[in-house]
Amino acid sequence: MVASTLIVRKYYRVIVLAAFAGCVFPDVVDLLPSILNKQLGWQISVTPKLFPWHWKENSGSIYNGNCETSFINHWVTVLFVVLMVFIRYRQLKQVLK
Repeated sequence: MVASTLIVRKYYRVIVLAAFAGCVFPDVVDLLPSILNKQLGWQISVTPKLFPWHWKENSGSIYNGNCETSFINHWVTVLFVVLMVFIRYRQLKQVLK
């Protein structure tokens, strides 16, 4: 995240930071309390998950040991990003220093 923020032009830094904040915010809200409880032995109250992709039934089948759906979702995302970089390469060069 820091490297990405440093390699974009100053004009685009707020957009990049906002995108990263948007990516991290759901995990902080839904997962951080239980992670802190487990790792540090704290007793923070854990509320039900707010974001649907953290719900057991929407998580890519990782709760039953079958990660096939999650694996496919990750690869589709990677392929989409590569395709967008290829299609919009000229605009990407304008964003980067």
